[in-house]
Amino acid sequence: MPLQTSSMKRTPFFAAYLSALPLLASALEIDLTDKGIALKARGPIGTVRLAFPGIFLEGGKPNGPVGVEVTNQVAYLTYAGGFSLTLAVEPGEGRLSLTGVNLPAGSYKISHRFDAAPDAFGGKVAWSVNGSAPALFPKAKGADAFLFRGDALRLALTAEGSEGIGVELPFGYQEVKDMRVWNTAAFQWISYSHLPVEKGACRYTYRVRAADGSPVALGPMRVVSSRDAYVPYPEAREELWPGQGPIRSFGWQDGIRKNYFNRRERDENAIVFVGDSLTENWRTLKEDFPLLKVANRGVGGDTSRGVLFRFQHDVLCLNPQGLVLCAGANDLTAHGLPEHTLANVGELLKAARQYNARMPVILVSIPPSSNPQAPLKPGAREAVNAGLAKLAASLPQVRFFDLGAACLDAQGQQDLALFAQDRLHLGPKGYIVWKEGLQKLLADLLKPETQAALTPVDRSAMRLVWQDEFDGVALDRTKWDTPSQERQGASRWRGRNVSLSNGVLTVRIVKTDDPVYRYESACIRTSTGYHPTNHLFSYTYGYLEASLRLPKHVRSDYWVGFWLLAGDVVAGRTTDTRLGTEIDIIETFNQWDLGRLAHNLHWGGYGKGHNAGGRSSGPHPALFDGEFHTFGLYWDEAKYIYTVDGRTVAETDAVGLGAAKAKDGTPLVQSQGTCRQPAYIKISVEAAPWCGPTSLWESRLPAEDVLQVDYVRLYQRKAP
Repeated sequence: MPLQTSSMKRTPFFAAYLSALPLLASALEIDLTDKGIALKARGPIGTVRLAFPGIFLEGGKPNGPVGVEVTNQVAYLTYAGGFSLTLAVEPGEGRLSLTGVNLPAGSYKISHRFDAAPDAFGGKVAWSVNGSAPALFPKAKGADAFLFRGDALRLALTAEGSEGIGVELPFGYQEVKDMRVWNTAAFQWISYSHLPVEKGACRYTYRVRAADGSPVALGPMRVVSSRDAYVPYPEAREELWPGQGPIRSFGWQDGIRKNYFNRRERDENAIVFVGDSLTENWRTLKEDFPLLKVANRGVGGDTSRGVLFRFQHDVLCLNPQGLVLCAGANDLTAHGLPEHTLANVGELLKAARQYNARMPVILVSIPPSSNPQAPLKPGAREAVNAGLAKLAASLPQVRFFDLGAACLDAQGQQDLALFAQDRLHLGPKGYIVWKEGLQKLLADLLKPETQAALTPVDRSAMRLVWQDEFDGVALDRTKWDTPSQERQGASRWRGRNVSLSNGVLTVRIVKTDDPVYRYESACIRTSTGYHPTNHLFSYTYGYLEASLRLPKHVRSDYWVGFWLLAGDVVAGRTTDTRLGTEIDIIETFNQWDLGRLAHNLHWGGYGKGHNAGGRSSGPHPALFDGEFHTFGLYWDEAKYIYTVDGRTVAETDAVGLGAAKAKDGTPLVQSQGTCRQPAYIKISVEAAPWCGPTSLWESRLPAEDVLQVDYVRLYQRKAP
């Protein structure tokens, strides 16, 4: 494919433009994420993601950043060797400035690339370089992986019904490759050029323009971090802060936020209270909600823009189970516009919803204030509170608590008995009013699912017949086997991840260097195989209970199972649940829905005839406290009864469960009752793409975690 490069200006700048079709600037958005620069186009092309640049010495290999911190429109990139780059979006200009500091002496090169999925681009999207005739990305891989190699400046993507995207990079060597030839499912474009460095510093400018030259729209707010680091407020420059309205940044706020950062691990999975000094000053928060795990993330002096800036770093990083949000009081004392405050709160709710659409949020109105040194504009507080109530009513997961109205007296005036002497902050009685209002809302939000006439498990007529307290120094091999198995395409069980100490069995979940099986964990089972002759221990009917401490990072994609394999279920030789059933005492701990549990049954084998059904229970917010909790199953010829901490949470007679047909239309046999065959016990944990209710997969998994077991006990009815 001929290239006409001699007439093109060779420039050290990186620019991205729409192809020359007359569309609005908003047709293409630019966004920063922890994975790179996303160009979002309407139509078939969708999102093209440019990786953050790789920096390398002449003669070396490209190395991407080892650390990425994305805060709204700024990406902080750190590279091996100690140097860093900052990529900042300048609002209104469609310009991204890339600056680098502390680069050691040497001649540097810079590389950029993007990858596209073949099923999204193959036969649908056309590419061209430097204005050449467009050619479709091939549907099937060819013999030669290189679609183009050589000097180029511009790569354009077009598709029918789409405005297209044109990307211009610093002039240099470019490659467009069909990676399927190397058995990698991607098209890839990569470029290399020299990076001008002077006195250890460099600067590039990226430009994103629409076809008519107007700035391209910025994407929605993103605050994503793949690096565990404290991120301070930026300097008080308008373009560095998200949102609209007043900016307030005081020296003491840094100390408050650093204290929160140091407590981040202990505050994970809590209901998080977010706001300004009204929230920060709630010193009795934990005592006021003794049955819940709560965390305070109020910062005195903060405006709604400040909360918006730190929302990921201080709040969402805690994997909150719920939010109590009271922001905007300082906007009012700074005489900010109500519409700006409401827009900022709207962005906070949007970010919360994007993080977890099921997470409950209680939006709190702003109480009255009559401090003469901080007067409010007439009607401003009322306008903000009315807007907050409207926002809450428009979103399914948001409830509204009118603290402002609760702090008025019978005459509709500020009830000074509820406030401190400054008439601005709440006093002890004010926090009692706030507490009592929230308790009613939280009781409703956290109300357990109930089935009619749940049956309690009565152990008075039972005796302990089998147990393991894990008191030894090694696993009792007369009771337990630890299978070595590959699991779900990315995880594996290995016995080396099981250990005993101080009466507790520990299952390690550890990241590996294997590019395929990227995590190891383990399973313990009372059998050496699936056939009844392999059973070390099995039973029919009774009450089985285990005391488990769930992994610390339960909000990540872990699949913790406490389960039974009863009868002939694995091979699929029977579809009769009375002859073979997988009985899951807990199968998933739904971290994204207040700790709800799935208590499932599987039958018909694990092939085409597989069927499943069951019950769920919850919410279970108490399970996030990091302590041991008991999970149990009572099983007899008529029913399964599931318990958590000794309380019945679900039950079923196992009749008529499951789907009538599989997704492909294959008829399936629904459940006919509880299993009548002996079952062996399994406790396991794994990490793999299918695990958990999220699609995050590896992005949140730590290098190591543990599941712990204190005991397993079986009770059966006493002989008459």
